Amino acid sequence: MRQIRLMTAAALAIAVSGCAGEKLWMKRGAGPGEANADEMSCAEESESRASIVIGDGLGPGFGPATDRFSQRFACLRSRGYRLVTITPEESARLESLGGIEREAYWSELQRKYGVAP
Repeated sequence: MRQIRLMTAAALAIAVSGCAGEKLWMKRGAGPGEANADEMSCAEESESRASIVIGDGLGPGFGPATDRFSQRFACLRSRGYRLVTITPEESARLESLGGIEREAYWSELQRKYGVAP
């Protein structure tokens, strides 16, 4: 009986996580290309800083991987970005578009999530 409850809970967690949507970094005035370039730049910056961390960082569960994430997050925030969660449908549509249509839809999402004026 306990095993069935655990399996049900695991299945529910997987189902819910699939509906959670995608997180995107957005800032006023930045299109998807600039946002991607800034995210990659911050990722590289956090990798180079993380290599300086000696030992386990801040202790169990807070090693270099966590440190890289927090540095990347701080880098993007310092550049004016905000982390936004879009729906799976919005994510699929954004991925399906290219060029000017992608830019226009990105702007629409920025307005919807309060990132654009």
